[in-house]
Amino acid sequence: MLATGCLKCLGRCCGVPCGPTEVRPNTARLERKPGIWAAYGLDLLANVLVIINYILTPDTLLATAIAVVSVILYDIYAVDLSMNMNYSLITFGIIFPLTMSIQQAFTRRETALRSLVMFRSYAISVYSAHRMWDWPANGATLGGREGLPDDHCENVRSLLTDIFKSVEAYCLLPRGGHARYYYTICGHHEFKELEVALTTQTKRVLRGITRLFKATEVMKVHGFPSGEASRLNQFVQKMLTEWELIKAMKEYRTPHAMRCFARFYILGLPAVLAPYYVHVSRDVSEAWSGGSAQGSRLAFACAFAATVSIMMAGLFSVQQSLENPFSPSLDAVRVQGEMADAIEAMDDMNIEAFRDDSVPEPSAPPGRELSTSVRKSTMRVLQLEAPPSESQGATRGVADAV
Repeated sequence: MLATGCLKCLGRCCGVPCGPTEVRPNTARLERKPGIWAAYGLDLLANVLVIINYILTPDTLLATAIAVVSVILYDIYAVDLSMNMNYSLITFGIIFPLTMSIQQAFTRRETALRSLVMFRSYAISVYSAHRMWDWPANGATLGGREGLPDDHCENVRSLLTDIFKSVEAYCLLPRGGHARYYYTICGHHEFKELEVALTTQTKRVLRGITRLFKATEVMKVHGFPSGEASRLNQFVQKMLTEWELIKAMKEYRTPHAMRCFARFYILGLPAVLAPYYVHVSRDVSEAWSGGSAQGSRLAFACAFAATVSIMMAGLFSVQQSLENPFSPSLDAVRVQGEMADAIEAMDDMNIEAFRDDSVPEPSAPPGRELSTSVRKSTMRVLQLEAPPSESQGATRGVADAV
């Protein structure tokens, strides 16, 4: 892979090397990575911390408490009801629906990630068109951009920055779809506040996309070809399509009834299976229970019941964390990083786009001399411009988002 650079200045004179040099990846940090066993130990510790993070939930604590209390009560007051049960009830009633829900939620997360990345890609393409595309003027192959307002590119950049920040604020709002929003008075008021915040950010994004269409019309007024304008409008239209998909992933969730049944199964099934755990406490060997006393056998049965409840509640917690693909969780889409990368990409494009010496010089038709205005226009296109600062409107528009 080659990049612009030379062996003389190495970029010290202007910040950018000025001849072809080979770009070699920096492997210094890779050489300092831990060994195989150290990396395995760190990964194992991280896995334990992740599991702890997912099982420390109200559902886990409540399900564990119900399981332990149910086993103790059956052992004291209804020991004659102890029996050997089949665990297929847990498999078909809880585990299978939970795994299917997790799969569906992860599919939605992948769809949301793709839509967000495509939205960012189209937005950067729109900025590159406003920043770099040129068209014929005064008989030359270039120079049509000269007629654009001086702050045209800066306005487009500020507009896209405002759109990115509004999308970020929208995605980071709490997710809707909780059952309490529809069946309780307090939840209804909470949903109204959330709906106002979501609507505010949605309007800001749509207003920004509308102004991008208007920015294309400004270029058409100054001679921008209709074919190129149609292509640029297609980029903006695809931005709108991906934005609607992001909204759908944010506001719609997996089936309510499945989540409700799963939660009640997890909380109620330990009480139903308590006779089986009492049966285990009566038939368990001394090697497993730690002694022949009934207290040791009962403690083993309680630990067994608590372990099963923790596993089921942990899977439910994983499913809940994936319900909102933009929530600040381990497997969620990192919206803040994606939007920050998009803004940084525009800044890099603004700095580096016109340093390439391969940009063609304008040429006049045979028998005609190139006008001075077109030459100045070309130099203006190839000139490096300092990156514009964010407008106050872009930052102020999202600061009071919620």
